[in-house]
Amino acid sequence: MILLQLRSFLLTAFLFLAAALPFTIHAQNIPAAPNPPRLVNDLANVMTPQQQQQLEDKLVNFDKTTSTQITIVTIKSLDGYEVAQYAVELANTWGIGRKGKDNGVLVLAAINDRRMNISTGYGLEGALPDVVTGRIIRNEMTPAFRQGDYYTGFSKAADAIIAATKGEYKADPADKKGKKISVGGILAMIAII
Repeated sequence: MILLQLRSFLLTAFLFLAAALPFTIHAQNIPAAPNPPRLVNDLANVMTPQQQQQLEDKLVNFDKTTSTQITIVTIKSLDGYEVAQYAVELANTWGIGRKGKDNGVLVLAAINDRRMNISTGYGLEGALPDVVTGRIIRNEMTPAFRQGDYYTGFSKAADAIIAATKGEYKADPADKKGKKISVGGILAMIAII
């Protein structure tokens, strides 16, 4: 009887989580990779060409000296998709980061949706965990974006990412307090049960 109830609970939990997860993004929703490749891709047209070039120069120099690729992308809308899922799909489609090192960082802003995400490759998760990327979004990007100054927000975010990969930008200890269990944590607990 207990085994039957456990099986029923797990099936219900699985169906609930499967329904709650966002649908996969189809290739037609992801813009084509730029040709020639660029690290700054302002598809929403929120920066001047000079601002884009200044950011490009900063990111290219960092890429050359460290092999870590930081790519900035603006889009107008996520078309109903969740920002983190869209960012991962875009990074995978475009091949951001060095092959074999998985050391790319995608800074994505969906302007009309007012959504931002910093997605890191596995090779940088130690230097840029979610708590640090969240702090960069809150402290460096959001204040500038609220004033309509996207260039400053992206420039400060790039500087913070560069500092974090050097071990200089740390998460605020208060960010770690009261952290809630994520969906991944819930799935792991269900798998263990």
